[in-house]
Amino acid sequence: MSKVGFVTNAFLDTHGKVFGGGAERHLYQLMRLTADTGAEPVLYQPADERSSSELDGIVVRLLPERPSAIWTAGCRQAVADGCHFVHYQNFPRPWQVASDLSATATQHGIYWDVPFEPRAREWYPIPAFARVTLPWWRRVERHSTLALMGRLHSVLATDSGFLRLVQAYRPELRHKVHVALNFSDLPDGEVNNEPMDSPGIGRLVAAREAGRTIVLVPRNLSLVRGIWWLPDIVEQVLTKTGPLVTFAVTGVNVPFYGGASRYEKALAARLNSATPDARAAIQLLGGIPHPSMVSAYRLSDIVLIPTFAHEGTPLAAIEAMALARPVVATNIGGLNDILDDRFTGMLVRPSIGDIAGAIIDLIEHPDLRKTLGFNAQIKARACLTLDSWRQQVRPFIESSGWSS
Repeated sequence: MSKVGFVTNAFLDTHGKVFGGGAERHLYQLMRLTADTGAEPVLYQPADERSSSELDGIVVRLLPERPSAIWTAGCRQAVADGCHFVHYQNFPRPWQVASDLSATATQHGIYWDVPFEPRAREWYPIPAFARVTLPWWRRVERHSTLALMGRLHSVLATDSGFLRLVQAYRPELRHKVHVALNFSDLPDGEVNNEPMDSPGIGRLVAAREAGRTIVLVPRNLSLVRGIWWLPDIVEQVLTKTGPLVTFAVTGVNVPFYGGASRYEKALAARLNSATPDARAAIQLLGGIPHPSMVSAYRLSDIVLIPTFAHEGTPLAAIEAMALARPVVATNIGGLNDILDDRFTGMLVRPSIGDIAGAIIDLIEHPDLRKTLGFNAQIKARACLTLDSWRQQVRPFIESSGWSS
């Protein structure tokens, strides 16, 4: 039996449970499928102290390393533990890749496609120099990623954008890219025991009972997920629809591109400058446990994915589709792979006016919401299930040699 070392910068939290993010759930399912094909997965992640644990039969090795150093440290430990292969859950730097192992990686969207937006200056890591540093950073990241492709055996991409990038710049390496769109692992039928004890779910129930239209925003509170322009979107929507609309945000602050504290301050400042109606319409639910998201989707009328940059095929959008909810999303990254404009959702340009216009259109036309949700559910059940994802990923595992 071959051993495969999976190296990641985040997976289990301090309570030994899998983080609720899409990347962590993707990694969990990849390791489960690896085990099903006859290999032995071993996970390596950073922690405060060295220890070992187990999750559903998967060995988890916690290493006292910084997240940025885990790619090298985790690989060294995998070699010491007798792993025959190593898989990086996110792209490391080329010099952090093991030269004596058959290395693979997952690509969760093109992460450097971050434009400069003057109105969101305070959301960037170095606000005063963001306009200058971003173009340089994008060139460096693209070069590093393409250089890494030469050292990897293969790449599992969650959307087709990365394949197109490799075809444009390194066409001789395009055979290394395996595209497998993400999945919904929420139940799509009627569920009688959905968890309803989350405080966030209670607030959604209250909004529903008050006769408000609910726009669910299942996104973390970061620059790239589009939270910075949410108050502007809400203001434009309310001018056309009136105040009986609730924008319910289920995510929390995360340390991307400058850190959670920076985002928290920037969002607070933006909300303070918004109109009173917009502030009242935005409800920050402080996170909803993933099992309770079935209830959150069912209580919503529209699901908003207001991505500003860096997007693969988000599980939140696919989950909403699987539960027959109409999705409004920007045409960034892998969202183009899963949504068809005005057929399975509303796919718009990444601008405040276009996003607000699509939401207004759906609020004013309930029949369109129903039609888009119906079509989206058909597509999700046919193409974006966990079973279909496993079928797409098996050839990647076999070609990587893990199941030999």
